[in-house]
Amino acid sequence: MKARFFDNITHEFRTPLSLIIAPIDTMLQDDQHQGSTRRSLLTIRRNAHQLLHLINQLLDLAKLESDNMPVVESQGDAVAFLAQVVDSFQAFAEQKGLTLMFTANKLEQETVFDTDKWRKILANLLSNAIKFTGQDGHISVSCNVGQTGLPVTVANTGIGITREHLPHIFDRFSQVDRLVTE
Repeated sequence: MKARFFDNITHEFRTPLSLIIAPIDTMLQDDQHQGSTRRSLLTIRRNAHQLLHLINQLLDLAKLESDNMPVVESQGDAVAFLAQVVDSFQAFAEQKGLTLMFTANKLEQETVFDTDKWRKILANLLSNAIKFTGQDGHISVSCNVGQTGLPVTVANTGIGITREHLPHIFDRFSQVDRLVTE
């Protein structure tokens, strides 16, 4: 019954989401939308596609219930991918009066990575950084391409996390009960 419920609900979500994406795509084909309007439409479209992707993941309930989420490797430019994810949070950061910057020591880095997992991790880190950074604060995402890895750092001028809670930041649904600055 639970699987059928999720299947039904996800199909119901897909229809209105498709009805949002279609007119946005049409508007983006029109050259009259430029500048900040075009950037807003692109952000809406990118996030609508992200929602559609998440809804499609719900359709695969067997993987979710078995807690088995395999790595899905894809070849691509990891630096450009990270820059795109950071860019999708730009309007959200600006609404809160925050500066959001992305830097990388290389402009391109072809590699194999799981785009879905990277997107989820970075989106979660950015969402929390924006949530816990006060107005006029700064958030920076940096990528330091190395010979053996691609370390990504998210730093902000927010309230911080106590050292005792750091080992748990990637635990599923882990939250700090008390907000404390270091």
